[in-house]
Amino acid sequence: MLLEFYGRCSFKVYIPNKLNKYGIKGLSTVDARAFYMSYVEIYAGLQTEGAFQQDNSAAVGRITNHISESGRNVTVYRWFTSVESNFIAADRMGDWNLHLHNIELMIPLFHASEHFSYAKASQIYLQDMKELQDKMDSTEFKKFTEGYFTSRRSGVFSDAVMSIATGITGDKDINCYDAFEEGLKIMKKTERQNLRKLK
Repeated sequence: MLLEFYGRCSFKVYIPNKLNKYGIKGLSTVDARAFYMSYVEIYAGLQTEGAFQQDNSAAVGRITNHISESGRNVTVYRWFTSVESNFIAADRMGDWNLHLHNIELMIPLFHASEHFSYAKASQIYLQDMKELQDKMDSTEFKKFTEGYFTSRRSGVFSDAVMSIATGITGDKDINCYDAFEEGLKIMKKTERQNLRKLK
């Protein structure tokens, strides 16, 4: 959300594709049916160390704290989803190690959101890709890991900024800011088990 603002302000932002191009960025919680805004927090950017420094990585937890145990679906935009953003960046840049690292980080999130088939497929994919060096010719593997595993396009479609939304259903046990830890707990239960038996 961009609140229109003209004047002097150290954390004023410029977004050229917005109607009001200059303003103050706000993080908000909005009811999608009633269009009722229940919480707004001003995003002031990175603060200097000291009494006023705020941890922006916990922004989703702060803006959804008042509805965390209501069982509502929370949709979070791409700006908050660093794992998914890094995954897309790795594929576009051709960074093989970052690609595998992000797949590894997504597995607990798949478990937490009960997408067990994605978690299972990602685990198998990750195991196969880590053994790839032994199966491929060394020159082919070197080219592959230097960016030849992805196709790069230039043009209007690939240059467009795409919004990605992720929905995590929260209840009193799982909410969007401890989903990763819950997914890790579920993963620990499935260690050393036959993957075919997982649902």
